[in-house]
Amino acid sequence: KFFFFLIGHLYSIVFSLFVNPSGLMYLYFFSQLSVRETELECVKEERDQAKIDLKEGGSKEELIRKAWEVRDSAVARKNATQVELARTRIDVMQANSQLMEAIQQKIELSQQLEQWQMDMQALIDEQMRKKLANPEQPSSGSNSPASVEKKRTSRRLFGIFQR
Repeated sequence: KFFFFLIGHLYSIVFSLFVNPSGLMYLYFFSQLSVRETELECVKEERDQAKIDLKEGGSKEELIRKAWEVRDSAVARKNATQVELARTRIDVMQANSQLMEAIQQKIELSQQLEQWQMDMQALIDEQMRKKLANPEQPSSGSNSPASVEKKRTSRRLFGIFQR
C-alpha cells in the first residue's frame, strides 16, 4: 500500500516540478518524509517482533537464532533495496539526460524559428521598399509574353478540373 502511495505522490511531484519551480523544495521535503515513514515502519516491525519474542518466552538459543534470522532477512532486504536504488538512480540520470537533450533541441528550434522570422521580415521589408521605390512598374510583369503564356497554360489545366 505504501508503495502505491509513494508512486502516486511521485507522479504528482514530477508534474508539479514542470508546473511550479518551487516544486524542488516540495520534492526534497517529500523525500525526507518518505524516508522517515520507512524508518518508522521498520521500528514498528522490530517492536512487534520483540513483543512476540517476549510472549513466546523461548530459550536463549532460540531467541539468538530468531535474531539472526531477522538480521539476515533485514540484510537481504537492505541489499535488494540498494540494488533497486542504484537502478532507480540510473533511470533518473537517463531521464535527466533525455530532458536536457529535449530542452536543448527546443532552444535550438526556437532560435531557428526566430532567425527564420527575422529573415522573412527582412525579405518583406525589402520587397515593400522596392514596390514603394518603383510604383509605376508592375511587380509581376503580367503583360510580358512569358506571363501571358503561363496564364494560358494555367487556364487549360484548371479547365480540365472544371469539366
